Amino acid sequence: LGSVNDSVVQALIALLKDNDWNVRSRAAASLGQLDNANDSVVQALIALLKDDDWNVRYRAAASLGQLGSVNDSVVQALIALLKDNDWNVRSRAAASLGQLDNANDSVVQALIALLKDDDWNVRDRAATSLGQLGAQSNTIESLLVHWVEINQTASFVSYGIDVLHTLVR
Repeated sequence: LGSVNDSVVQALIALLKDNDWNVRSRAAASLGQLDNANDSVVQALIALLKDDDWNVRYRAAASLGQLGSVNDSVVQALIALLKDNDWNVRSRAAASLGQLDNANDSVVQALIALLKDDDWNVRDRAATSLGQLGAQSNTIESLLVHWVEINQTASFVSYGIDVLHTLVR
């Protein structure tokens, strides 16, 4: 949708409070496509990460990743979402963290912890995001080597190995 005027942004933000989850979800998705990461948009999307409907939380997380705002409140909200009850939401939060290109220690540690998630989709997305962030961090590789060493007999260890393979190519 590109750059749009403030009235469109405000109308979409207002729709984030609609009673229908589908309206909230679509409004969140539209905000992510606007390329407008102003504070009111970002804060409205962060608030939506606590919505009762998983699809709405998913779309809000996706939009935050698309907008690319790396302020601390976005990063911390997405890290908190990695503990969501729904695997779709955890997976999307991991993907959004990878999109932000923020390889700070809290992001890396949270994604490494997600390599043990019960759902393979979440483990796969965490591995992909770690691979994306690997270029920005000198520590991911050594942290993953250590993680693989202590989890070498676990069934999920292959996800850490896959990330290491991506990083050393």
